[in-house]
Amino acid sequence: MNAKEDPRTYFVRNFGWYVNFSGAQFSLEVIKEYTWWLKDGIIRTVYSLVRGTHPNVNFAFQFLARAYVFGEHIDDKRWMNDVMDAFVGAHSRVRRLKMSLIVQYTYKFTKHTSPMRRLLVDMYAHCSQSTDVVNVSLRELPAEFDEDVFQALNEPRETRSRNWWERLENPSVYHV
Repeated sequence: MNAKEDPRTYFVRNFGWYVNFSGAQFSLEVIKEYTWWLKDGIIRTVYSLVRGTHPNVNFAFQFLARAYVFGEHIDDKRWMNDVMDAFVGAHSRVRRLKMSLIVQYTYKFTKHTSPMRRLLVDMYAHCSQSTDVVNVSLRELPAEFDEDVFQALNEPRETRSRNWWERLENPSVYHV
C-alpha cells in the first residue's frame, strides 16, 4: 500500500493497515464505498445517483472524482480503473456535466500525470467543439488545466480522436 502510515489512524484491522486519511481530499462516503467495492467489486453509489435528477448526476461525477483521488492516494490501480470506467460510463449515458468543481478538485489533489486529468482535458477539448453539454467557467479553473487543454487542442490530428464518443467506447485509454 502506497500511503502514509500513521499508527494513530486505524483502517481495516484484518489487514493491519494504519493509514492517515485526514485532509480535504478524503470523504467518509468514498471510504465506505471502497470497502463495499472490496467485497463485491461494484461501485453502488454511482448506479443509484446517475439514474436520478440533474443535481444527483453532478454529485455522482464529484463523488467519482473524490473516489479516483482516494485510489491514487492508496495506489489501488484496480479501484482507479473501475472508477474511471464508471465516470466514462456515466458521462456517456447523461452527456452533461458541470466541470468546474471537478476540475478544481482533480487538479488540486491528483498527480500531474493522472489519467483523470487527461480525461477531463479530453472531455473539455472535444465536447466544447460539439453539441455535448459541458458547463465550465474558465475563470475558475486552474491555469494548468488551461495549458493542458491548449496542448490537447494543438495535438496533430492523427494523434487525437476526432470523435470524443469513439474514445468513450474504449475507456481503457484512461486506465493506469
